[in-house]
Amino acid sequence: MMKNLFQNFRIFSLVFLSNLLILFVVPNKVWAQGKAGVDFEILFLSNVNGMIQNCHCGSPALGGLGRLASVVQKKRHSNPHLLFIDGGDFLNPYSYPLLNKSILAIYQTMKPDIIQLGEQDYCEGKSFLTAWPYLATHCLATNYQADGVPSRRFEKIKKREQQSVVILAYLDRSSFAYALSSEKYFNFDEDLFQKMYNKFSKDSYLVVIFHGSGPALTKFTLKFPAIRLVLFAHEQCEQSPSNTSPAIICGGSDARFLNDICLKWSPQTKSYSVSVERILIREEMAQDRRIQPIINEFNTKNRKNEKEN
Repeated sequence: MMKNLFQNFRIFSLVFLSNLLILFVVPNKVWAQGKAGVDFEILFLSNVNGMIQNCHCGSPALGGLGRLASVVQKKRHSNPHLLFIDGGDFLNPYSYPLLNKSILAIYQTMKPDIIQLGEQDYCEGKSFLTAWPYLATHCLATNYQADGVPSRRFEKIKKREQQSVVILAYLDRSSFAYALSSEKYFNFDEDLFQKMYNKFSKDSYLVVIFHGSGPALTKFTLKFPAIRLVLFAHEQCEQSPSNTSPAIICGGSDARFLNDICLKWSPQTKSYSVSVERILIREEMAQDRRIQPIINEFNTKNRKNEKEN
């Protein structure tokens, strides 16, 4: 993937000027209050790229799924009603069965509430991904059907006396620029996305998990101006823009940080305000005790394979 594609914000500036809007929703569920004064809380990341542990590079050195999982666990303890969303490309970009099996084992433990698939996630082929039963009940896909993976088309969250939040997931074909062999696993249905958009855009707060390039996002937001919040995956941008309409939240890369997104309802304006905290995954953070054995087993087997080869 194009790690340096967002070296500047020229692409993003185009995106920010466009009117974006999409909805976040969980079907027919009533959302309970979590944080004080916050009506919805979302944890969002994307482009983990199979980065199972901190590479001990950069200043500061960030990342590590064990540490990230501990942050998710603490946040869920504080607010059991939050949504943890992965925007896709969680597996290694290239075939690496030992590593990717470990990533799935970690995700099985972390249990994201919503998973949007990306082009990298079929890197081991169909049978590898479809053998993971958790995905079948947590995959969200609005404009496509992933081969062998059952999915929901939308998530709707109902709030008493407040605007419902609806979440859609959009996979753009620009994602496959450097992964053409993966496109065969996705059956696109743009009419279905249009139908879902038309159904919810008038009376719901729309959130879209958009997986694709910056220029594609610009076109997308112009075409669907009712979208209010975009969770942006695939392009590994580190910094989310501020004071934009709609709000755009970047998923980052390599599990270096986690976005804590809070929506607060205003009775006066009849709308939600968005605030975001970017939580850096630092080396000094505690490891999740459930995850560390998985990482240790991967390291042991990997060292053994290196010696044998």
